[in-house]
Amino acid sequence: GFASKIKAPAFVQEAASMAGSRVQLGVTPKPTPVRESPPRSFQWKKCTDSDKVNCGLLHDTMSLQWGKFKDLVDELEAEMDRNKDAWKALKEDLNEQLDVISARKGECQTGFDTAVGTKNMLTSESDAKTVQARELTADYERQTAVCTARV
Repeated sequence: GFASKIKAPAFVQEAASMAGSRVQLGVTPKPTPVRESPPRSFQWKKCTDSDKVNCGLLHDTMSLQWGKFKDLVDELEAEMDRNKDAWKALKEDLNEQLDVISARKGECQTGFDTAVGTKNMLTSESDAKTVQARELTADYERQTAVCTARV
């Protein structure tokens, strides 16, 4: 921009930087003489009565600058709107995926619960059949012993 084209610091900045460099503990600064006018390197900034102000040029320049920055603001707002719309679409898609996943998880949990219940029932029946088989084997052996003893 314009500030990068200026090689010398502003008068106020120069005075501030010089003032900051002189402040040291235990050292008395040398008095600087008061300047009645800015240094020659700053004379290009000085307005004179002989200069005719061209208001049209000033207004045109300000209008161009305003337009440039307004265009940048409009571009940024358009980009922000696009990003906002993209985020809303992504958010809706992710929420929909979460709903589908939650529903599927519920179905899987129901299937798992059914499988565990069936396994527990079959284990219980198997245990009952094992007990029944032991009882029948014991009855068989007793009856066989009774029959063998008679013969």
